[in-house]
Amino acid sequence: MTRLIITGVVLAASTTQGEPPRAKPPNTQTRTSERQIVYGRAGMVVMPDLDSPEAKAKAEVRREQRLIERELRRIRYQYFRATNNTEIRQVGLAKMREYTDPIAFEPLLEVFGESDAEVREAMLDHIAAQATPESDAALTWAAVYADNEQLRNAAAYRVHSRFDQSGEVTLGQERIIASGLAEQSDGPLTAAANLADMLKLYQAIPMLINAQIGGGPSGGTERAGALGQIWVAQQQAFVSDLQPVVSDSAVGFDPTLDVVSSGVVMRVMDASVVIYRSEVHQSLISLSSNAWGKSTADLGWDRQKWHDWYTGELLPHLAEKARTDAELEPDAGP
Repeated sequence: MTRLIITGVVLAASTTQGEPPRAKPPNTQTRTSERQIVYGRAGMVVMPDLDSPEAKAKAEVRREQRLIERELRRIRYQYFRATNNTEIRQVGLAKMREYTDPIAFEPLLEVFGESDAEVREAMLDHIAAQATPESDAALTWAAVYADNEQLRNAAAYRVHSRFDQSGEVTLGQERIIASGLAEQSDGPLTAAANLADMLKLYQAIPMLINAQIGGGPSGGTERAGALGQIWVAQQQAFVSDLQPVVSDSAVGFDPTLDVVSSGVVMRVMDASVVIYRSEVHQSLISLSSNAWGKSTADLGWDRQKWHDWYTGELLPHLAEKARTDAELEPDAGP
């Protein structure tokens, strides 16, 4: 499973003795205000100098996450893996719900993401119940990057439910969706496109325009030789060399055979592959039509037409709509 990176930056000291923050019970809420939780794709976070405060804070977060993951795996083994007893499993679910600190969201997804449906759904409900920007970002990350399709779909459902409740999309969610739309893999890309449509992220339309068609040259200048070749020819064998072999009272010959071809050969030196991502295209049509107020299906797959429409039609329409809405709002006074 692609790992969810949570980096923390210490904003305020939490101890009076000057010592680093120690691991606390999982139900504590004090660290939420002390760290800025950032979710990203594995490999996209550049670690600063190991002696810098940021690097030390991240190392501390990772250390605490490893401790939490160890405890969660123990809970999984003791209450879920080895038994189907309802009472025992309920005790395990209650223990799992004690982990409410944002830094526990990654271990929760890692440990229980591959569990059975009951445990997986309870884990996602628990994260969604926190109703914080960090929990929304964790669910969005799972909806885009989780390898388990069932986990991905269940997380997307809860992202939609949270959006219906709050009506807002956090900056963390926008960054995750933007990262997914920049992927080359169809799985995260399609999931991010569906979320952009679901959350009405009109600012993601340019990325959807570019993502609906993929592919490109498959050869390259560094590759030697042809990608493939087709021969339509007749081949005739002939003796190209003849070496005599002699011995006492005997003589022989060692012939070398070669083949001459007569006909036509077609060599494929390079190729270009065009990928039409229909699901991303449909998400683009749905989102853009909602933003514009009328269907954009007639723009088809022409990327230039889409960009011309976006700059010449949609942006002025949205600006006019924002100006009209501002004029209709009642005067709030000084």
